[in-house]
Amino acid sequence: MPVDRTHAFSSGVSYALKPAGSRPKWMRFPVFFLRRVFYCLDYAHFLVAADQFRHAAVVGSGCMLGPNAWCRNMGSNSIIQIGNGVICRGALCIERGAEDARLTVGDNVYIGDDCIVSCLQHIEIGKLVMLAHGVQIFDNDSHPIDSNSREQDYLRLTGRMPGPRQPVAKAPVIIGDRVWIGFNSAIMKAVTLGEGAIVAAMSVVTNDVPAWTLVAGNPARVIRELPR
Repeated sequence: MPVDRTHAFSSGVSYALKPAGSRPKWMRFPVFFLRRVFYCLDYAHFLVAADQFRHAAVVGSGCMLGPNAWCRNMGSNSIIQIGNGVICRGALCIERGAEDARLTVGDNVYIGDDCIVSCLQHIEIGKLVMLAHGVQIFDNDSHPIDSNSREQDYLRLTGRMPGPRQPVAKAPVIIGDRVWIGFNSAIMKAVTLGEGAIVAAMSVVTNDVPAWTLVAGNPARVIRELPR
């Protein structure tokens, strides 16, 4: 949820929530009209997102998209494989220069609002995985560690310098079936999450997680085992 630039508790505006039935009759039509406008805007966003998914990925049957879902892929649509019954409200991204990357999403996966899945090499998400809102999965460091290389990479990404991107560290991320990742957690490169694992909210996972365990913290550590 974006922060209000005027901040509701300083100079921002807040509105009183009045009891049901207290709204004047003359407001019924404007409110009804605004509801339809908001619905149409959401649907318009969905239509654009759906067209993008069809061009950028191979999508299974029975999938559903939220109005802010997105799929970015400059290469062949076969790079991204999405299973049946997937609900996606976040962004699936094949990063620039990753023509040989591979992103696979299993059947009946839920990808919540504001999720980002950034793939530069290989990300595999198993069946019945749940990604809560704000989860971020990266199989790469986004930019080089060396400051000079990072500067050149930034300038080339923004079109201010010609040439290909600088090398970026990357390693596969594998997420097993039935994994649940709590809100605002981050899964970093070279990590495997075993089947049935749970990542607690706001955790940062930098090492492999055994199957059927609960992990939490930054860096995430095993808290306890889970029933199978």
